[in-house]
Amino acid sequence: MTVEVNDDRGIVTVLQDDRYIVSKEFVESDESLDRLRHLGEYVGILLGKARLVVIAPMERAVDLRLRMLELNNHWLFYYQLYYYDDGGRLHLLDRAEWRRLRGLPKEEEWRPEVA
Repeated sequence: MTVEVNDDRGIVTVLQDDRYIVSKEFVESDESLDRLRHLGEYVGILLGKARLVVIAPMERAVDLRLRMLELNNHWLFYYQLYYYDDGGRLHLLDRAEWRRLRGLPKEEEWRPEVA
């Protein structure tokens, strides 16, 4: 396992036999998310069939999830997205939590209007 930390981003890489990437976890900040290259890095990890975990600030996680959904169109959907709140607690950002953060009703409560 290797850990890289710089001023605005942390990366944890789990290796098998010190050669093959099994998992890569990114702890992003507002500053690191402003750079465009991170989505390309995520794609590279997913194409290598490794597990991807991205942890982002709560204020940016909703938009990041929308960008990451673009990967699903290319069958690159085996990732997990978390956000951290002001207290540093981690929360899984699944569809239901994403809807809650956006202020949308729960899916079972939402009904389209039929004209």
